[in-house]
Amino acid sequence: MNKQQRGILYIGLGLMLLFTIALFTACEPGGDITVENQHNEEVSIYSSHVREDGSTDEPTKQVTVSANATKTFTEIFIGENWINRIEAIDPSGKVVFSHDYKMSDLDKIGWKITIPPE
Repeated sequence: MNKQQRGILYIGLGLMLLFTIALFTACEPGGDITVENQHNEEVSIYSSHVREDGSTDEPTKQVTVSANATKTFTEIFIGENWINRIEAIDPSGKVVFSHDYKMSDLDKIGWKITIPPE
């Protein structure tokens, strides 16, 4: 293989890689969720996918939000009917907030979730 053929091969492989990355990221819509913590303690925010039968995937810790503070994290939704459960857990392990959201639910509230005070 000569130098020109190798160059064409590398360009082709690079374009395939870019196309693959674009394809996978386009299939994972989502957005930035802002969490306002009005609770008097810090909370850890977890998310998990809710299946049709109501069971969930293992929760993933997204962010820790200090008392009376705000933080933003990115959440992935695969399709309009994809449901994610967002939970806030205080330092003692108590769930102080839990709600299931579709993308349309988050659109309605401007992608902002408020954890109420105790």
